[in-house]
Amino acid sequence: MRFGQTLFRSYWRGASPAWRLGAPIRVRRVAAALVVALVGGAVIVLIATSIPEGDLQGALDRTDFASKLLTALSLLVALTWALFKFVIFPGGLADEIGEKTYSNLQLDLECVSIPYRESLRVVTFNVTLANVGKVPIRAGKEGCRLSVWEVARTLNVAETVGVEGGNQPFISDRDLLARYDSSSPYVIGPSVIYRESESIVLPKETILAAKVTFYFGGLDEDAQTEHRFFRVQ
Repeated sequence: MRFGQTLFRSYWRGASPAWRLGAPIRVRRVAAALVVALVGGAVIVLIATSIPEGDLQGALDRTDFASKLLTALSLLVALTWALFKFVIFPGGLADEIGEKTYSNLQLDLECVSIPYRESLRVVTFNVTLANVGKVPIRAGKEGCRLSVWEVARTLNVAETVGVEGGNQPFISDRDLLARYDSSSPYVIGPSVIYRESESIVLPKETILAAKVTFYFGGLDEDAQTEHRFFRVQ
């Protein structure tokens, strides 16, 4: 018994984070299927044993009817579950695994600029949110935040370039999802790609440090961050 427990623990630790997070859902699904099978079998047995010996054909007909009825009820339950999970409450599945689906989120940040006037440029920061997993990803209450600083112009050779520059930020912790209705969750479905953007006017030849963070919960919970450096052309 102890060997079996040790083997299970070793397998559990070696499993991927996505598998471990989804394990409670799989366990509940298997348990539900077993319960349905046991209840269905018990119903068929009860119907079969309650028929007199001389009414064998009637027993077979009623058993067949019970089997078909059980199949229809199972399909109805499955369709109802799918309706609630993926249509009425699409973020529910993300809730079941704790909204910790960061391994399925591909977060990217790009910057493009176009001439505005004289030495000024309209600079647009494009954030890509791609769900490469099989379950929905729901943004936390802190949303997806963008910050942009100017890299100091006084750095010497071999000095470290800080991602968060010491200068006053051009964009400070701005939530790109705040423009949407807060009463409806921001959900990225499986294999879906969303793009959010923010534009500001900046001088040409400015060196920028940018950071974007997607929050799965609050500020003190899990988040995914990407850093980039750009030059305004």
